[in-house]
Amino acid sequence: MNIKQIRLLISLLLVVAVALFFGLTSNSFFTMSNISQLLRESAYIGTIAIGMSGVIISGNIDLSAGGIVCFSGCILARLAHAGAPGVVCVILAIAVGVGLGFINSVLVNHLHIAPFVATLAAGFAYTGLGLIFTFRDKMGRQLNQSIKNPGVEFLGGKVGIIYYSVIVWLILAFIIYFLQTRTRFGMHTYAVGSNEKSAQMSGVRIYRIKAINYMICGAMCGVASVFTVAYNHTATPSLGNAMEFQAIAACVIGGIVMSGGFGSSISAVLGSVFFMMLTNGMLKYGLNVDWQKMVQGALIIIATSFDAQFTRAYTARMRKKNN
Repeated sequence: MNIKQIRLLISLLLVVAVALFFGLTSNSFFTMSNISQLLRESAYIGTIAIGMSGVIISGNIDLSAGGIVCFSGCILARLAHAGAPGVVCVILAIAVGVGLGFINSVLVNHLHIAPFVATLAAGFAYTGLGLIFTFRDKMGRQLNQSIKNPGVEFLGGKVGIIYYSVIVWLILAFIIYFLQTRTRFGMHTYAVGSNEKSAQMSGVRIYRIKAINYMICGAMCGVASVFTVAYNHTATPSLGNAMEFQAIAACVIGGIVMSGGFGSSISAVLGSVFFMMLTNGMLKYGLNVDWQKMVQGALIIIATSFDAQFTRAYTARMRKKNN
């Protein structure tokens, strides 16, 4: 087994261990209803995370994901409320996400703004634009307007205990995994994340690789906004709030290294399930929200430290073995 397979196996074992712990200590954890809700919540963050995985692997970051979800979701809600066909609403919401992802790539690639600063500022702007499209009363106060559009409402439903959002999330995760591991684009993405200068000298079009990954991330944010609005039947002002940080946390927990060049969309899937499983379990124990945030923060630090030590130890072992 190579280092990537070992790290993926560790993430899988962590998910199983946490599931068994909460399952054996809580009577309501392994109920059909809880599993269904847990997977649905994982799908929202997980869809963004699988898009974020490519951005991080290429050595960048996207802090605008929550803002893209907000903007795309508010546009979707407006169109759905106006009676537009569900297919049109979905396509435009995803198109908005792709467009905003492209803008992010322009800020990073052509204006040469640091990804952290560029996407953080863009995220504020996208959220502000989204709030312009929220429903308001005659006094200008924001409303939680219920959406009555069969084509959109359908997407918030489920088959048995599995929501459509979960099915789409997993399908997209494997499609992105194929792109990352079985195509030239994926190979170039890892090359750029591992060593951008070497990749450029080897003929890799680094700006194009970064742009495509940002656009894929934007598209995934658009998909997440579709299912979030479809389930809630509205687009609230808090739509997308902090989702980018949860998605990044899921990527880190799943084993995607923040410096780039390591991980995959499957890592993001496992990290998303682990993150939401932990949140779900803490809620069942009645843990205060403040403590939940502290636990999540500590978990991210532990995961990052573990990856650094794990990679260092494995590399040293391989060098010793080759010598």
